[in-house]
Amino acid sequence: MGLLHSIKKSVIRRSIIKRKETGGGFDVDAADNFVIPPDAPDGYNDSHYFTLHNFNSGECLYWRLGRRGGAEDDEVWLVYRDSRGAVYVAESDKIAKGAKLPARVECVEAGKTLKFHYDGKVKKAGADGKTALIYGGGELVDFKLDGEFSGTGDCFEFTHHLSAETLANALAREKFSNLKAFRAVHQTHYEQAGTASAKIDIGGKKISLDGFSCVRDHSYGVREWNYFDRYVWNIILLQNGDLMHVSFIRYPSVRNLKAGFYMSGNSCKSILDATPLDDIPATGSVPDSFGFDVTMIDGEKKRVECKLDFVCPFKFKGDFSCNEGVAEFYVDGVRGRGIAEFAYNKDVSRWRPLNKSGK
Repeated sequence: MGLLHSIKKSVIRRSIIKRKETGGGFDVDAADNFVIPPDAPDGYNDSHYFTLHNFNSGECLYWRLGRRGGAEDDEVWLVYRDSRGAVYVAESDKIAKGAKLPARVECVEAGKTLKFHYDGKVKKAGADGKTALIYGGGELVDFKLDGEFSGTGDCFEFTHHLSAETLANALAREKFSNLKAFRAVHQTHYEQAGTASAKIDIGGKKISLDGFSCVRDHSYGVREWNYFDRYVWNIILLQNGDLMHVSFIRYPSVRNLKAGFYMSGNSCKSILDATPLDDIPATGSVPDSFGFDVTMIDGEKKRVECKLDFVCPFKFKGDFSCNEGVAEFYVDGVRGRGIAEFAYNKDVSRWRPLNKSGK
């Protein structure tokens, strides 16, 4: 992109490295025991997320509790697909401030064991093709979930563990004046692979999920949904035990942000770059199929292919929607299951492709 871009990128990279060196390491004990302050303002977020998958039966579950600051509604997701393909969803994905929450999370041992629960109503979701119709009518039944996550590796916290080169690639494309706005939406965000087991009771029918592959995600800090233009979040549990995350994010201030990692045993590598976001279809939901290429920080290339299984659409405060897709993945031919999350601002002009200069 030219000499000036290279100089700018070098300056930004050195600044990122310095912040990492002087900011201290990631404190998983403090993070796992974080509780949203009672005086947290609007736009503040504390979100725990777990997703469990069975490679053979297709049975899966994802659970999310998003505590919001100020007077904003809290957010609760509970989606369970049984071994016969029936999909159950929480009665409501928004809980009024001060109302009793049907979901809760507890830290048993930081970085090792967490429990997650749901005790409320669910409904059997209708379907329109691959879209589970989670809003509207449906018979309500009691649903109780008691789940336990056991971590099998270290956490990947994006501020501390994403390569400085990866972030500098994105920030160097923008005006320096944009970086202040980007820093203003910073949050702590980390993920961990593991296994999970759960006991479920649906209207008196008892089900056990034993030793499912699982990923957990925890983020807290500022999250203004309407500030996003568009993003794609892929979390991939592979049958060989590896875990891959690749995200494509577009803000008004930073329009080419990519983030992610590949974990295999005790090894973890940050991504360096990936296919442009504009090469992934923007349909307003999750495409039936898509693919992308990834370059790891050591230069290794990986090809990811995705085929949608089913998707649940969620609506947030303001003009923003999130489509949570359960999907089949292949990474260089290795089969995986996981989540393809496609989120969009209501203003479709904000999805527009960038020009060749990346602007």
